[in-house]
Parts: sequence; C-alpha cells; structure tokens
Amino acid sequence: AEDGISDYDELHLFYTSDLIDGTWTPHALNPVISDLTQARPAGRFMQKDGRLFRPSQDSRERYGYGLVLNEVCEISPTVYREKTVERMLPEAQGLGCRGIHTISEAGGMVAVDFIR
Repeated sequence: AEDGISDYDELHLFYTSDLIDGTWTPHALNPVISDLTQARPAGRFMQKDGRLFRPSQDSRERYGYGLVLNEVCEISPTVYREKTVERMLPEAQGLGCRGIHTISEAGGMVAVDFIR
C-alpha cells in the first residue's frame, strides 16, 4: 500500500491447473474487489446448498472490525462477481465485542473469532 492508504482494500485472485507445479496466473480483472468494507479475506470459501460463499472483513473502522458474507455469483479466469449476503458488525451482534475477524466451517461446525 502507498503511504496513508490501507492495505486491506483490494482482493486479487490467482488460479492454476496444477497445485503442485506452483505456476499461478493472475485473474484478468485483478483487483477483483477494491473496497475497504469487503476486500480482505476472513476465512476460506464455504459451500452451502450448492452456493459458494466468501467471508471477508469490514475494515472501515480498523483491521478485523466486522465480518461480511459474500455469495460468489460467477467465477472464471475472466469474470468474478459476488454479492453481499450479510454484514455482521460488532455493535449489532450483542456480543459486547469490538471486532469480528474470521469465520470458518468444517464438519458441520462453525468457528468465529472476535475481539472483546
């Protein structure tokens, strides 16, 4: 990031046909997201009922301020489109926390970390 500019405001995607080879190609639209309120990842992609979701951080107040759940509507080497499904800001969750940082799902369990 440039001086005085956040380094949490751009999301770049890369793809490969061989995970072992290590040759990664940047997405044609990089950065695919330029928005301080939803660019920074907040966990791995998740699937539910055939839909793909990308959790992200809302960093408008500070790093890890809020959590955003984005549905990936279209993804290919030349297209990336997502829409915000839910935005979870700390003051609205009633948890008495100052920030919500990451969400992860595995084996039917969901883990969320936050700052009190």
